[in-house]
Amino acid sequence: MFSGRERFTSLFSLGTPLFSTASSDWYGGELRLLATPWKQHKLMLGLEHQMNSRHEQTLEDLTDPENKVVIPGSGSRQGAYAQDEWAISQSLTATLGLRVDRNNVTGTKRSPRAGLIWQATPATNIKALYGRAHRAPNALERDYDDEISQVANHKLNGETIDTLELVVDHRIGRNLLLRGSVYQWKMVGLVVLGMETVSDLAQYQSGEDVKSRGFELSADKTMHWGGRLRGSLTYQSTQFASGGDLPNSPHVMGKVNFSSPLANTGLFMGYEFQYYSKRETVVKGAYAGGYALSNLNLLTDKWFKGTEVSLGVYNLFNKHYAHPGADTNWQNALEQDGRQVRLKAVYTF
Repeated sequence: MFSGRERFTSLFSLGTPLFSTASSDWYGGELRLLATPWKQHKLMLGLEHQMNSRHEQTLEDLTDPENKVVIPGSGSRQGAYAQDEWAISQSLTATLGLRVDRNNVTGTKRSPRAGLIWQATPATNIKALYGRAHRAPNALERDYDDEISQVANHKLNGETIDTLELVVDHRIGRNLLLRGSVYQWKMVGLVVLGMETVSDLAQYQSGEDVKSRGFELSADKTMHWGGRLRGSLTYQSTQFASGGDLPNSPHVMGKVNFSSPLANTGLFMGYEFQYYSKRETVVKGAYAGGYALSNLNLLTDKWFKGTEVSLGVYNLFNKHYAHPGADTNWQNALEQDGRQVRLKAVYTF
């Protein structure tokens, strides 16, 4: 069983001061059964139900409190799934599964999945994976309508993605894992923020189908003294079905993480380096430049009983960079924050 609630408030201006809220309440439960009725087969069956009893959005003009927009909403979703993990031999395992989901927005959707895992050698695993997933539009995308900045689209459909991936894992000794993968995914009905022709206001719409192909190389090294070094490099090409790159989709991405305890201090240090190549903007032929960022974190739960204290410095070297804007922005690229410092303390009792 589970339940949750979320509250959001925002104060901003579109020529006049506006106060916006979003409130959500939900509850539900999940029942899962694991069984081995036949030798070499592991079955999993499950049922889920979630009731979204409230998702309400409001917008109030602070210069005229009578001018208030209230957008109520509620909904539900149900899901059922089954999976069979079949040990075909000592070195070969197959997984077959099917999930069926139903919600009050997009109706019933089926999501098959399949996997084949071959332990080629004691140190090498090869995996072939296929899966499908669905996402229904959320309340902001489908229902929000203030006649100032955005209009609703009650006919908006959800997104569907099909993925194929081939993965090779190879372990060198006990402390080094190497991985290589090639993948392809296709998304149908990508939800995009566009312009509604009658009102000339922003509206979420079903866009073109999108296809991506790429590969990723990664390594994960642990040290006997508690340190860990991880890195990955990805190349991908993501394009619309009609041709042309998907905006804000870099071809090259890289990441390096290093973490280590700091001797005699009770501190644990983590450093992260990220790289993204240039990305095309919504203006054809224009690009937001590539960038590299560094983040540094220090954390301890040793100084005070029951308390975890952390200090994070993000964009450590104060790099200037920007993300591509949307059709609804007058800027072609949106400048991002410089160096940020965050001090956090969590007390558990």
